Amino acid sequence: MEKRNKTGKRRWKIKLGSAACLALSLLMGGVFGYLWARSMSQIIADTKGLGMVLILLGTVLLGLFLVVYAQTIIHEAGHLLAGWLSGYRFISFRIHSRILVRENGRLKWKRYRLAGTGGQCLMMPPEWQDGKFPCVFYNLGGAAANLAVAAVCFLFSWLCRPAGIPWLFWTGAVVVGIGFAILNGVPMYAGGIVNDGMNALYCFRDRQSRYGFWLTLRANGAESAGTRVGKLPEEWFALPKDLDYSSPLITGIALLAMAYWHDRLDLDRASQVCSFILGYGEDLLPLYRNELRCEELFYAVMQDCPEERLRSMYTKKLEKYIKATGSNIARCRLMYAWELLVEKNQKAAEGWLEKFERAAAVFPYQVEVENEREWLARIRRQAAAESGCPDAFSKPENLNREKEVAL
Repeated sequence: MEKRNKTGKRRWKIKLGSAACLALSLLMGGVFGYLWARSMSQIIADTKGLGMVLILLGTVLLGLFLVVYAQTIIHEAGHLLAGWLSGYRFISFRIHSRILVRENGRLKWKRYRLAGTGGQCLMMPPEWQDGKFPCVFYNLGGAAANLAVAAVCFLFSWLCRPAGIPWLFWTGAVVVGIGFAILNGVPMYAGGIVNDGMNALYCFRDRQSRYGFWLTLRANGAESAGTRVGKLPEEWFALPKDLDYSSPLITGIALLAMAYWHDRLDLDRASQVCSFILGYGEDLLPLYRNELRCEELFYAVMQDCPEERLRSMYTKKLEKYIKATGSNIARCRLMYAWELLVEKNQKAAEGWLEKFERAAAVFPYQVEVENEREWLARIRRQAAAESGCPDAFSKPENLNREKEVAL
């Protein structure tokens, strides 16, 4: 009963966080709308010709777009600086779908997108010692950078009075900077995930959440350095029974435990961990829940679950999420298995395989690509065994790129 109460409260926090984000966005829009109307009315009155008015409007809108983009970069740069000052080492720096990652000792540009985020700076944390490591400053560094730049923009806005194009631009930059700082720095559930402020709060008050955050960064750092999750110490991914795994950073421990067994191609254990986490249902973050539903479906396909059960799991809601994340290599692997083993549609399966190859070519972590190729090979062997023709689903052009694993 105690666990149910705690997780029930979290469900409401997620809903309230989403409502707060919407309210703040509307407030920011209202504030800037007022400033826009006040400034543009004067600008239009002083400007001759409709063409010039449209050019000025376009200039302002372009400027605002650049301000939002710049504040995203500034936010992630704040994390980078805070991490560097705290003894972290660089892993990756992402703005929207473009990610700069260290691969084999060299920096390379790749493509990767995470739902609910406009950017992400990942760094390898210092060692875990006596249940502690520096994490609060690292989490809040992005919001602090947004506020610092907003303060500078306010100075420029004050110097550019009275109202005009420069004043409108710098004032807009102030509003956007403060908005970024609030949305990221004030603890809340936002966009289906927890924001930086909530991460900092969890890390500050809860040792296990702190460990979950450390482990997530550590695993990312290992993959960036070429070490697979399945090669990390098994004891890192132990799952004590007395923890609340719906708590976001503690959910991360369980997700990495699933990834550990998935990387080792242990279908049964990975499936067991997946089902265990999904037992928390609506109390999980929406992003985690959707990703887990995808893996649950994949494991069920590979375990020869009855077709009626498989189709009941493949809901319209899940189908919509799969389409929205179709460029993800894990999603390509899921749909390749679905088309080949459930629909028996080899042509559609080949389409997903081609999509996988395109995504794999720019995916930032090649050790994950290596593991997914092993699963693709296993899917083909299973399809061949079911068809009774060992060569029916072979891909000669890809054989030299796969690592066959003894299961």
